[in-house]
Amino acid sequence: MESGYVTPPGEQPASAHYTSVEQLSAGELTRTASAVRYGKKYFLKALSGEAAGQTMYRQMLDKEFGLLMGLNHPGVVQAVEMAEIAPLGRCMVMEWIEGTTLDCYIDAHPDRKEAQRLVMQLLDSVEHMHRHGVVHRDLKPTNIMVTDNGGQVKIIDFGLADTDAHLSLKQPAGTAGFIAPEQITGRDADTRNDIYSLGVILRDMNIGSRWKRVAQRCLLPLGERWQSVEALRDALHHADRRARNLLRAVVGTLIAALAAGTIVVALMALRGQRGNERLQAANDSLQSAVDRLRNEQSAQQLIIHNMSDSMDAVNHTNRVLRQAEDEREAHAQRMEQAVQRGKQLVDNAMRSTRIMQHLDTLTNARYLTPDFAEKCMAGPGAINKFVEGLDATFSESDRADIYNQLTKYSANRWFNPINDKFRKIPLK
Repeated sequence: MESGYVTPPGEQPASAHYTSVEQLSAGELTRTASAVRYGKKYFLKALSGEAAGQTMYRQMLDKEFGLLMGLNHPGVVQAVEMAEIAPLGRCMVMEWIEGTTLDCYIDAHPDRKEAQRLVMQLLDSVEHMHRHGVVHRDLKPTNIMVTDNGGQVKIIDFGLADTDAHLSLKQPAGTAGFIAPEQITGRDADTRNDIYSLGVILRDMNIGSRWKRVAQRCLLPLGERWQSVEALRDALHHADRRARNLLRAVVGTLIAALAAGTIVVALMALRGQRGNERLQAANDSLQSAVDRLRNEQSAQQLIIHNMSDSMDAVNHTNRVLRQAEDEREAHAQRMEQAVQRGKQLVDNAMRSTRIMQHLDTLTNARYLTPDFAEKCMAGPGAINKFVEGLDATFSESDRADIYNQLTKYSANRWFNPINDKFRKIPLK
């Protein structure tokens, strides 16, 4: 990888403690690098450009370091120290992770058991964060690493994380497609924000239909989704136990049926050995005569009856298929109509705030109107009101599907453009 700066061999180290400083990436606000100290490699994160001279961004970097220092778990990247390292300046030093991101790892390891193992590690890691009052707020596959040695999940990038212990630097945060709807409104950090993101991650993993049904509840509105990681994990375990119990019941039934069949065969054999040969011959002769008579008298009726049954079965099947197809088409049409009505309500709510026009004319962020956050809530508020007002013909799964479609629409149509415009407004 080509870097911005490398400590030349044989020259004075880049700092008193860290050598071989090599830039990995450079963004608008932050830049990252690797460095070596006492033969061990570390990951560095520092502010770049004008951000390095602004108090707010320095406080955000200190906040991220403070949150990580309060966490100690194999599934969370470990912070080491804050240090002045030339030429980066003030850096947050973290452990170096040899591995790949979760999405790349899953592509290379599509096995269901492996995916379920990673899910349980991920839930343990997130539960540890929540137990210490930390909400990540930007969980997504690219912020989750899997180590090359041992396949250990590691959550990284706590730049948008939050906790009740920090009374400042509260701001809307997240990535479109993974962000919980309530985060768009700038509400205080809530552990259920991360549970929504977990639902999106699990939805795209090969974890089996039982686990996916459980994970679907993560995507419901705030008060209806799983309220804690512990509840989500217990539900996944319960789904497995229920499946195992059903399998044991089926196997037990089969074993009992086989045992009963073996006993019947044995009794019949014993009876045949003790039977009277002449009686058996008479019975055989009588049975043969009865069979011939029955065949002669009912052959034609049997053919007609079978033909009638076949036609009835075909007609019944066709009716069932037509009815099912009609129901599917009607349901799809109702869902599409509901989504279109919801989109119209979102657009009307956001247009009435004139927030885009306000941002177009804004020359400095300090001139934001006091009700800016409230205006950002107009779209999500319209979604919640619309979904709650749907009639009883819409199932819980239908509501969740409509809610997710409208949330994605709101993010792409309004939230992302608003965020892009806001980031271009000078902060001074």
